Amino acid sequence: MSVTNNKTLRGDTLVEVMFAIGIFALVAISVSNLMNSMLGKSQSSIEIVMARSEIDAQAEAIRFIHSAYKDARMQDIWEEIKDLAVTQAQFDNTIYPIASDPASCDAFSNPDFSGHAFYIDTFNLNNTNVDNIIKRNASVASIFPRIVHTEFDDADIVSGNFDEKDDSGARAEGIWVIAIADQTPPTPAEYYDFYVQTCWHQLGNPMPSTITTVFRLNNPGRI
Repeated sequence: MSVTNNKTLRGDTLVEVMFAIGIFALVAISVSNLMNSMLGKSQSSIEIVMARSEIDAQAEAIRFIHSAYKDARMQDIWEEIKDLAVTQAQFDNTIYPIASDPASCDAFSNPDFSGHAFYIDTFNLNNTNVDNIIKRNASVASIFPRIVHTEFDDADIVSGNFDEKDDSGARAEGIWVIAIADQTPPTPAEYYDFYVQTCWHQLGNPMPSTITTVFRLNNPGRI
């Protein structure tokens, strides 16, 4: 029968234990950072898809109004869009930028900007009132660029933030349209360029994200 000498037994030293804990902590932090990065990229991708979906909806609504110009009601809507259009000379640093502060999406306080920016209430295209179709109550995006539709209800906290006179309860957040009229003679404008712009703050990004789509439509009044 062999007997083990206790003097030959050796446990982990404090230094070795601390070293093992340090390695575990380093691996845990690395995995956590990787997961946060993946979640951030996933969230960013979703927001970009949603923003592009809203941009496409605005572009298609404007194209629909343009293609249905022979309808008297659509003519009224198109004329309202023309009235909001700017010229290329006006489309400078007072109109095009997201804001004077590049780290902000809040350009709506600029009267030169807010006086021409608009969006189409796609849920309300069958309304007989042009003001219920072409709207200008845009604000900074709370989540991502979107058109919010809700019925106004005094008891509802969310819709309580909307304009009570706005029957459809639509509001644009971080998305708008700027129309630019062709200045080449003869007048009226031969075509209009439409800039559908978005601006919002993505999670963990100090600078705003922006997406802009541009398309051109001939003036149906000259066809």
